[in-house]
Amino acid sequence: MPRNTVKTPELIAKLEYAFSVDADVATACFYAGISETTFYRWGSEDETFRDRMKSLKNKPVMKALETVIDSLDDVSNAKWFLERRSKEFAQQNKTKLVTDDGKGGDAPIGSVDLSQLSDSALNELKKISDEDTQQN
Repeated sequence: MPRNTVKTPELIAKLEYAFSVDADVATACFYAGISETTFYRWGSEDETFRDRMKSLKNKPVMKALETVIDSLDDVSNAKWFLERRSKEFAQQNKTKLVTDDGKGGDAPIGSVDLSQLSDSALNELKKISDEDTQQN
């Protein structure tokens, strides 16, 4: 099927729609029936067109932000938002580790190589985990 190379209002509308739903350039061009080369040529020839297509990629982000903000009357949503937007409310993704030598410190969860721990340290972790499971 031959590709379109003339910038028509219909093609621009298709590109605008595709970019407004967060399509990448390849997908938007496929949807509009143009080549990526044509798209980039149009952008190099028309700064307003290029800026418009680029700005439309922010539309889904704005919609997501509006949705989150609209849901903040729910306490769990408000807590989730604060944990992600404010260092003051951020949950600490760290766990205290104590090694056989009595030293220890914070380690990000998921970054501990358990194969490097001694049997006694592994048993202590299992004991703590079992206690936490019983409490919950």
